[in-house]
Order: sequence, then C-alpha cells, then structure tokens
Amino acid sequence: MRVTELEFYPPYYSEAYKKLAQDIPLIHLLDQRQSYLNIYRAIPESQWAYSYETGKWSIQKIVQHLIDAELIFCFRALSVVRGEKKPLMGWDPDEYAATIDETTLSKEKLLVSFELQMKYTHNLFSQFGVEDLKKIGNANGFDTEVAAMGFSIIAHEMHHRQVIQERYLNN
Repeated sequence: MRVTELEFYPPYYSEAYKKLAQDIPLIHLLDQRQSYLNIYRAIPESQWAYSYETGKWSIQKIVQHLIDAELIFCFRALSVVRGEKKPLMGWDPDEYAATIDETTLSKEKLLVSFELQMKYTHNLFSQFGVEDLKKIGNANGFDTEVAAMGFSIIAHEMHHRQVIQERYLNN
C-alpha cells in the first residue's frame, strides 16, 4: 500500500505524509529505515546529551521518544488488525518524556533498542495483508487505517531526524 492510497488518518499527519515518497509501498519505506541508523551512529557520543535550547529535548531523549512512539503505533496497529473495537488511548509525548531518566541512557543501548524496534516494526507490518492495512480503528480520537499507523512511524522519525540535523548538528 502507498501513502496516496490512504483514506483514514489524523488530519495533523497530512503535511508529513506529503514529504514521504508517494510511489513506494509502506513495507519498502519501512525497510529503508535501517539505513537511517547510520546517521544516528555518526553523532558523536558527546552530542547525545546536548540540547540546543533550554527546555528542548536532548538527542538521547528524542531517540527514546522515537522508540516509545513506535511501540505505541505498533500496539495500535496490532490491536486494530486483531479486531479491537474500542477507541485506543492517546498519549502525551511530553509527559512520557518527563519520566525519562537520562542518566540511564547511552548511545549504544539506545541504538540497539532503536534498531530492534525498527526490525520488529518491519516484521509486524510485513505480516499484514492488504485487507489488514485497510482496517480502521479509532486511535487518539481519529479513525485511522493500519497503514496510516505505519506511515506515521516513518514520518515521525523523519521529522525528528530533520530537527536533529538542522538544530543539533549544524550549529
């Protein structure tokens, strides 16, 4: 399934979806993500705790946030595919981030977790057929297709990777 085939998704993802390759199927976009790990690996260890402005997250907190968000999107996708009819809860990324103890984070452990999560996400979505990807559940108050959850994972990581490159690494 391609992003142009989506019908149901939260409206706040419209602009992010426009930045995705329109003609590449979801599973291939998920597969390409492994190469982005090299960008994170190239960030010096000394930069991981850096925040470009007071109150902004460090790179390590951003990466933990990406892992958390991806887990939530995978849970939502699996729930809908397995027939969950109840609305799935929303979550507040800032509240989640506030509980992260950055003293326990390390570049090495975060990258291992991130890579494993990417592999799990790819594996999970590769098991979904076209009918599964078109299933609709209510997540965070919006009717959303399972495929949209996959595209949201990609768009979300792409957004934060761009922020890291622009505000953390090009200063």
